Amino acid sequence: MVKHKTGVTNELFHKLIGSVNTLTPKKFESKHLELSEHVWEGMRNTDSREC
Repeated sequence: MVKHKTGVTNELFHKLIGSVNTLTPKKFESKHLELSEHVWEGMRNTDSREC
């Protein structure tokens, strides 16, 4: 639970400083695999508990 809240806080932080909003479609596409792998790793570690 605490780890999840930390992740959400980190996501909000990046939205506030603008690092999320500055992703153009081209930049997003170049980071898409990295972002997806991060999510997949979290799902593997928690046995997809969030689903």
